[in-house]
Amino acid sequence: MRGALVDNIMAAVLGKLHGGFDLAAMNPKTAQGREKLGSLLIYAALIAETIIMLIDMSEIPYSSMSLIFRGTFAISFLALCLKHHEKKVWAGLAVMMLFGVFCWYHTGRNEILRFFVFAAACGGEDVKKLLKTEFFMGLAGSLLIVLLSLTGLFGAIDQTTHYRMGQDETTRNTFGFGHPNALHCMFLMLLILGMAIWYESMRLKHFAIVSAACIVMFLITDSRTGAVASFFAVAFAAAVKLITAFRDRIKESGSAPAKCFAEGLVDLCYTETAAIVMAGCVFTVWAAKWSTHSRVWWYVYESVDRFLNGRMGELEFGALEKASLAYWSLFSRRGAGRYFDMGIARLYYWYGIIPATMAVFIVLLTIALCRRYNEKGFLVMIAAMALYTVFEAHLVSVFIGRNYLLPVMGVLFSRYLAEGRDRHSEKDKQHR
Repeated sequence: MRGALVDNIMAAVLGKLHGGFDLAAMNPKTAQGREKLGSLLIYAALIAETIIMLIDMSEIPYSSMSLIFRGTFAISFLALCLKHHEKKVWAGLAVMMLFGVFCWYHTGRNEILRFFVFAAACGGEDVKKLLKTEFFMGLAGSLLIVLLSLTGLFGAIDQTTHYRMGQDETTRNTFGFGHPNALHCMFLMLLILGMAIWYESMRLKHFAIVSAACIVMFLITDSRTGAVASFFAVAFAAAVKLITAFRDRIKESGSAPAKCFAEGLVDLCYTETAAIVMAGCVFTVWAAKWSTHSRVWWYVYESVDRFLNGRMGELEFGALEKASLAYWSLFSRRGAGRYFDMGIARLYYWYGIIPATMAVFIVLLTIALCRRYNEKGFLVMIAAMALYTVFEAHLVSVFIGRNYLLPVMGVLFSRYLAEGRDRHSEKDKQHR
């Protein structure tokens, strides 16, 4: 039944793509045909990765995951090769892919290579269409998982266990997602993705509706981390919206100092997002320094760890394989694949200090590109995901379908490189 269900979903989605793409025009012998064929392939890879992610989020059993990843990587790589790039860009792509291969060889993890190729292949695409594909597939898949649990076909409706330190067993709703935090996490991801897509058209009533949805989801799951991240995402989006509206109003009739002040407030939104990313990294390092805290700091550390339900202590004592700061290295080692909640800590432990720091730097560059292209919806996405990833590791995984930032990064960096190419072309014309 599971195989037939996945086949039906794939057939329906690919049928939709067939209607949206002119397959007759995808002649690989022409540059335009190769571009269109590359676009079709990247959507196929995105759809496959999203389906894999949804199956993993549910309690539906699956196998042969590595084989599927190889298939989606091959599709993404072919899509990248079909698209036109300047020689300098190809050189840069080659360097980054070699870095990914080196990390794969050194750590045994191929996610850096897979993620980079997928993001690069997204370059030149309509990023909103890519994200809408993920949103509607994620929404439909989530509703299907809930329906399967309610009908008793797959997954439990609730789960009874010890969820928090020092508390008795409690029963919380899961609706087929295996854990209440996973259910709230999927809601949060769809919330963030939806606000990023439709940010420009959101009004006060929309913020009120999503706020009410956040309250309802918290009552269903009792997930504190998910609730904090959800309310933060809505509040940050509303604040950015209000500040932008204030800036626009001041621009029309305000004085020069007022206009400067208003522009400064808008810039502050981007600065705050970068600060959230950096503060998350600093907090993670502090949390991972379990064995080096003095007695004075030990009480503070223990209090914070208790509030975070033992997430920090899990790095040192959660399993035989330790993941605290003393066990981080410049490039991680084979076998360092332990799972734990704190996302940024997992990023540094799984891949190493150098690759993880490069990832953080790329996120900061993406924030700068959001400012350059006035992409405030994507800014909200980055801020909310950065905060959530400090405490939950949903985005640090082997699944491309979990990380909605990959298409955004690929498209924004591609747009910036295209601008540089156009500037050089203009200069060449002037010299001639």
